[in-house]
Parts: sequence; structure tokens; C-alpha cells
Amino acid sequence: VVTTYDEYVSPKDGKQVVGINLHVTYVDDNVHGLKADTKFISKFMCDNLGITPEDLYPYEGHDIELELNLSGKVCGVSVLEDKK
Repeated sequence: VVTTYDEYVSPKDGKQVVGINLHVTYVDDNVHGLKADTKFISKFMCDNLGITPEDLYPYEGHDIELELNLSGKVCGVSVLEDKK
């Protein structure tokens, strides 16, 4: 995982968007190598989960598990390995 904290204006409606972009890679049987994706966690969800970007920085390059709701939005984050 690579994390970035973004604060930008949405091109769709011009509203300010604040949250964490998680840039992740994972195994997918339909691609050669690893598949890359970006998952956004809104500030509201970060507050509910009790996480900040600083909480995730030590885990860049480590395995995490993302829990997604039926809409594909992140509703949980778990670290699968401890940083050595």
C-alpha cells in the first residue's frame, strides 16, 4: 500500500473532497503480475474507523486487508503483517 492524503475539488460537482487515497496492488487471475487500483477513504469514514494517514504511513509496502461495502467503498482496514 502507498498512502496519500488528498484535499481537492471534485471535477463532478466542484465540492471539496478530503480523505485518504490508498494506492494498492493485488493478485488478479485475469492479469499478468499484479493489478493496481486506488481506493478512496473519505474523512468521514476515516473518523469512524479512527485512522489517519499518519497511522498508515508505517505500513507502506506492507500487506493490508480492505473491507468493502456492497458499493465497493472501503469500510474497514486491517494490517496483515507487522513492520519489522
